Amino acid sequence: MNEKTDGWKILVDEYHIILEDMDFREKAISDLLYSVQKFKHYTFLSATPIDEDYEIPFFKNLPHYTVEWNGLQKIEVKRFKATKVVAGLTKLIDVFRKDGLRLTDINGEVRQVEQLFIFLNSVTSIQQIVSTLELDNAEVKICCAERPRNKLLLDKYEIETVSTPNKRINFFTKKCFQGCNLFSNNGLVIVASDGYRQNTLVDIATTMEQIAGRIRINENFQNVFRNVLVHIFTTNKKIMSDEEFWGLMDEKEQEAKELLSSQNDMKKGSPKVWIKHMNLESTLLSEKDGRLVYNEQKRQSFIFKHNLRKAYKDGIHLRMQFEKSEKFVPENQQLIDDFDIIMNKALTVSYEQLLKDYLDHPSEQYEIEYPEFKDFRLYLKETEMNSLRWNKDKMIRAVQDKKKLQQAFKAIYHKGEFISDKDLKLELAE
Repeated sequence: MNEKTDGWKILVDEYHIILEDMDFREKAISDLLYSVQKFKHYTFLSATPIDEDYEIPFFKNLPHYTVEWNGLQKIEVKRFKATKVVAGLTKLIDVFRKDGLRLTDINGEVRQVEQLFIFLNSVTSIQQIVSTLELDNAEVKICCAERPRNKLLLDKYEIETVSTPNKRINFFTKKCFQGCNLFSNNGLVIVASDGYRQNTLVDIATTMEQIAGRIRINENFQNVFRNVLVHIFTTNKKIMSDEEFWGLMDEKEQEAKELLSSQNDMKKGSPKVWIKHMNLESTLLSEKDGRLVYNEQKRQSFIFKHNLRKAYKDGIHLRMQFEKSEKFVPENQQLIDDFDIIMNKALTVSYEQLLKDYLDHPSEQYEIEYPEFKDFRLYLKETEMNSLRWNKDKMIRAVQDKKKLQQAFKAIYHKGEFISDKDLKLELAE
């Protein structure tokens, strides 16, 4: 501090990203937390604060205040498990362009969706989608960091700022997940998370709630789809267990102790050269003034990232995260509408998965699209469908056989008289 800054009050907004961005902005974050303590008054602010379980001692020792907001708009989350995120999104956008999407708005009316706001933290995936569909620059807007690699990947597609006019299809990477203001009267927010790609995973309590608030409301813009958010995701069962994770953390703690001990045995100035050739990214240590120091923030970040991955282990874990949120209302999955059918068809590659979804949530909408589903449900057990490998033609033939057998039994029963086994076999054969 000096005379020019004496009396300053520092406000650090969106402080929850300290945990999320630690792996690639570690030095900037560590310097921030060190520098802010030089001031007499500082405040860390976020609409989606860090869970107390992940707070570092520095934050735990600060006074905590909560602002109570009245009239909070609850948002229904429509969750769709995709076979493959990129392939599913590509098919969905193709449907949107050719046939359109209709969805129930905040007033209970079914309306046509005019704009898509797609939050996907992968420039590579965005490039695959726009190139496959051969989208024109006039119909797609891409907001991401203006790095040389991104420009090279996107080739003919421009990187635009948030403030440029919306287009029919709008893509946003993590650069726009927080703090940006978007405006639309008819825009549907879609968040995509691939369980096998860490950088695309979205934390429900922080980042997802931030994304849900990106389309703002003012006197000129009142988005009719502000009551709904679509989450497209894939799951990953091969997530490290808690036991494996804490075993790994114990190894990191031991490694950190050994490295700090080795540093203490070195001559003054020697650690600088030693540290220069070290990769500290996967450790619990950081470099500060030419020496290694234990970094509590990195430890908490590792724990946070593990729990984030764990949330995408399966649909049940993910639903539990949404149920903890005060902002989101999980969709009633017993109620299937036309929009759900279109989404499932676009996002699900296999006939088997569509049929399984129908068996879990029988509905007339599915039966209109796939009339054979009703017969499958009436005449076949799920074990029989599985033995037939969920093959449509085989299941149809099995249903026809059962219908014939049922007709035969009815014909024999209506005779109302005793029949021997021999005659029964003859009757059934006939």
